[in-house]
Amino acid sequence: EVWPGPCVFPDFTQAKVRHWWANLVKDFICNGADGIWNDMNEPAVSK
Repeated sequence: EVWPGPCVFPDFTQAKVRHWWANLVKDFICNGADGIWNDMNEPAVSK
């Protein structure tokens, strides 16, 4: 079992979601991060 229970995935086709995500990662980018590793980023729910 990978996830502890029900989970959801951001819908990056929505502009408001892209804006929300950009606000989450902006400090990393401003501090020189070249990229972010988003492990398990594919829509998969294992049990």
